[in-house]
Amino acid sequence: MQPGSMVGFPRFLPPDQLLVRDLLGQLRAFEAAPPAIQRATQAVQLGSLVSHAAAWSPFWRARIAAAGIDPRAPFGMEMLTRLPVLSRADVQANAAGMRAHVPGTGPGDVEPTSTSGSTGLAVRVERFRPLYKPLYEAASMLDHQWHQRDSRRMLGIYVRTVRDADGTRWGPPISWFEAAGPAFLRSTATTSAEAFLDIMRERQPAYVATYPSALRALAAVALERGATMPPVSQFITSTEPVTAATRALARRVFGARVTDRYSCEECGWLAHQCPVHDHYHVLSANVVLEVVDDDSQPCPPGQIGRVLVTALHSYAMPLIRYELGDLAVLGDGCDCGITLPVLAGIEGREREFFVLPDGTRRSAAFNLALAEPGMDILEQQMRQYSCGTIEVLLRAGRPIDDAGRARIARFVGGLLDNAFPVRVRQEASISWTGQRKHLALHRVERPYAEEGRAAAFL
Repeated sequence: MQPGSMVGFPRFLPPDQLLVRDLLGQLRAFEAAPPAIQRATQAVQLGSLVSHAAAWSPFWRARIAAAGIDPRAPFGMEMLTRLPVLSRADVQANAAGMRAHVPGTGPGDVEPTSTSGSTGLAVRVERFRPLYKPLYEAASMLDHQWHQRDSRRMLGIYVRTVRDADGTRWGPPISWFEAAGPAFLRSTATTSAEAFLDIMRERQPAYVATYPSALRALAAVALERGATMPPVSQFITSTEPVTAATRALARRVFGARVTDRYSCEECGWLAHQCPVHDHYHVLSANVVLEVVDDDSQPCPPGQIGRVLVTALHSYAMPLIRYELGDLAVLGDGCDCGITLPVLAGIEGREREFFVLPDGTRRSAAFNLALAEPGMDILEQQMRQYSCGTIEVLLRAGRPIDDAGRARIARFVGGLLDNAFPVRVRQEASISWTGQRKHLALHRVERPYAEEGRAAAFL
């Protein structure tokens, strides 16, 4: 692939910024290539990764040999499925043997990172920084260009991992290539939704980068106040699944479109929301993403399945057919002009689904604030105990009486075919155990009891 034309970029850039610019050009060329060319390019990249893994990683050398794959031979995409699924437990148990550091690899080339443990099983991996970082930044610019954001306008950032900041501006990589407008940052850990909403009213950001759960909290407060909010162009979301109800809430309260990004700590960006539609395009130049059934066979479009990813840049610690713990649905082609594979929906973590006695999955990501608008529900959390009992924790703007709690219990029970008993509590605050991802469902490893509110999460 040849780098695409970067009209509007400065002519003179430092080497690292030049690399990001050129990678972005290649991503733009790749996104419009015929699917057969995309798959052929992936096969070459995958063959290089497999050859590297076999040469430098004891774990992968044994696994590749056991699959009957000759790492010196040309690699076809159909060969990928010979390799077994790589579980999070595999990574935990074999981290040292999975490393594939070549002689001369310096400490600055390897970037360790750990997952949040939102699946209940935290893992530690190593990323090859010379590839990972510029690809991550180029893919960030790709999302920015797809959604035609104007970086001269105000940006508000409301996430858990930053310190509060004022008088700042849009940061890299956008500031490398475009005029950087004003921005402000607030932490969800220290700034309430009420306080952030006041700042939004004062500063009127065109864009707000946050989590879907924080967006819902902002909308709930605005509705509670009966406030008319200044319009927001886009809520830029990541980290948690976005539901159709969340998108509708953003439009109703803020007049905003939600533009979502799908990522994981281990591999970086996996997919960006389509510029035209609400579905996603897989970033196939960075990753091979599979959606498989419970037997690890490919799912057809429209069928929910488990997400496996192969990070094509994972040379420090190869991740090949790695199971994220997410569920997603493949889609058909798209009419937007982008030929990358389509994800029709990202359904969230597998742990966020109730499993009914007949094996049917039901999502726990339903919004009780929409079902009971008169209760001023600001926050909700589901817990399922080992005995099957479901506990619904609610934070609301007013007291919820026994009749209201009974209605909520009937509503939740009805969504689950009344397969489990439901208990409802109102709490002054809800603990999210310090995790970045506000999971809709937590599993508790003990039977339900009245004192169960203090039970530890799995």
